This record gives sequence, structure tokens and C-alpha cells, in this order.
Amino acid sequence: MGDVSKNCRKGEGPQSAADVLETRIRETSENYTKDCWVLSFDIHSYFMFIDKSILWEMMEQFIRERYNGDDLDLLLWLVRITAFHCPQRYCRKLSPPEAWDDLPPSKSLMYNDDNVGIAPGNLSSQDEANFYLTPLDYYIVKVQKFPAYVRFMDDGKVVSDDLERLIELRKAMDKFLQEQLRLQLHPKKIRIDHYSKGIKFVGYVLKPGRRYTTNRIIGHLYDTIHRYNRIAEQGDAEQYVERFVSSINSYWGMMRHSNSYRRRVKSAGWISPLWFKYVYIAAGCEKLVLRKRYKSNYKARQMLKTRAHAGFFTPEMFE
Repeated sequence: MGDVSKNCRKGEGPQSAADVLETRIRETSENYTKDCWVLSFDIHSYFMFIDKSILWEMMEQFIRERYNGDDLDLLLWLVRITAFHCPQRYCRKLSPPEAWDDLPPSKSLMYNDDNVGIAPGNLSSQDEANFYLTPLDYYIVKVQKFPAYVRFMDDGKVVSDDLERLIELRKAMDKFLQEQLRLQLHPKKIRIDHYSKGIKFVGYVLKPGRRYTTNRIIGHLYDTIHRYNRIAEQGDAEQYVERFVSSINSYWGMMRHSNSYRRRVKSAGWISPLWFKYVYIAAGCEKLVLRKRYKSNYKARQMLKTRAHAGFFTPEMFE
């Protein structure tokens, strides 16, 4: 379905997904001068309810139509083995039995038939899950005629200036998913909103002419900073400084694509002064930078680890 889905594809991601939705809203509302609405939907426990037989049938047909290599049979065998993988049958439960008591059945493969559900932790599962919803993409864009549509895994947005058609689409989608893919829309995560109210998508809130980072992301950033602050207070800052920089910059890097300067500055104030022996904040509060003296130590450790993996040393020599 071309550019509908924005995850698990080279050059795409949350940023491009938000950009596309913003463009679709602007186009449909004629630059925010007329009414339009956004249908938001999510699939209930998506990974846990993917039907492996349907998935394999779709993938086998797709590969046979698109791939002409001499190793076609080997590729099909590998894909089938991956698709029907059942990690729950061979795993060891390290947590005590009572830790599983409050886990909903819809959140674990342990309660599933072997033919239902794929493990979210498998790298291949991300591509498989992305591919599994392509019939829905076709149904929305080609059958129901809603071209202003974007999806990020199972989180989808449909934009239209016809509210009644969106209401009908909601019912039709639910029926299509149950009959064709054996899935259900999440009853608490499907809604229709006027674009001016703010549309949440991939960590952003999109409003006319501006974009904000969601409170949920800010909350995760707050928790991350305070977790690392405790590490610094215990005297382990130098050991964890590279991870600290990477973690904070991942949040700030996302926030830079929204109207979030004040929030970045505020979050910088949460950082313990103990860290500033090792890092400093770049101009504009855009990122944390590792100080040069510790950067050279970091490169040296990385070089030693690379050589260790190549057989020159053992990891214990520099841990």
C-alpha cells in the first residue's frame, strides 16, 4: 500500500508519520479554514491476536509474486519457521508464579493457541505485524475511498471533511477486521475528533499550525532523569554517562520536532548537578554533549571491546 504505514521502513518513523498526518489535516481543512475530523483507531492486543495461518498465507503469496531468486524455497522455509515461532512453548519462567497472576490473558502468549499471536520482541515480528494490516490499508484507501490515511503499526488515523462517512467507516472497519483478519478495534481507543481539538499521534499532539510533545513522553523523560540521578548519587555516574547521554538525547531529539523549547529547558533543570562534571548542554538545549576528556575514555573502551570480540582480549580485562 505504498506510503500508508510509517514504521519498520527505511527513512520512515514517528517524525514522518506526524508530518504526513499534519499534511493530510491541512489539505482536508484547506489550510485550517474549514471543518474536518480525524478518526483514530487502535487494534485490541494486536500482536497477541495475529492469526499465523492468515499471516503465512499472505506472506507466501506476496513472496512468490515478487521474488524470483534461486533460493526461493529456502526463503519461504525460513519465513514460515519465523512466522510460526512459539517462544512460549520453550521458555523458562524466571519470575515467581504469583508475578503472573495480574497479567491479563490478552497481554501474554502463554494463554494463546500456538497458531495465534506473535512475539513482539522478535525483530521479524515488527515487519510481520506491519504487513498483516495491509489488507486494512487497501480496504480504507481503495474500497472505502479515504485517501487521507496514515498508520504507524496498529495506530491509524483517517482524515475526512465528512463526519457521517467517518462514523460509517468505523462500523465497516470493525466488521472487516473481524471477518478478514480475526482482529478487533480497541473499544477505548477509537474516536472521532475535530482537528482543532488536538490529535494525539506517535508521541505528539497536533494542533493547527503547531505541535507539542505528549504529557506521557514528558513523564517518561522525568522518570528517566530521576533514575539516572539516583545512579549519580550512588557514585556511578562515570560508568553510566554514555547511556545517560543517549537516553536524554533520544527524548530531546524527538521533542525538537515540536514546540517544546520551554519543556526541554525545564527538564534540563531536573538533571542533578553531579552529571555536569561529565556532560554539558548544547546551545538551545538541543542535546547533552559528553565532555572531551570522558569522550576519549569512552572511545578507548569501545576500541578494547571491539578487539575483545575479535579475539585479541577477553572482556574481563577491561570490565
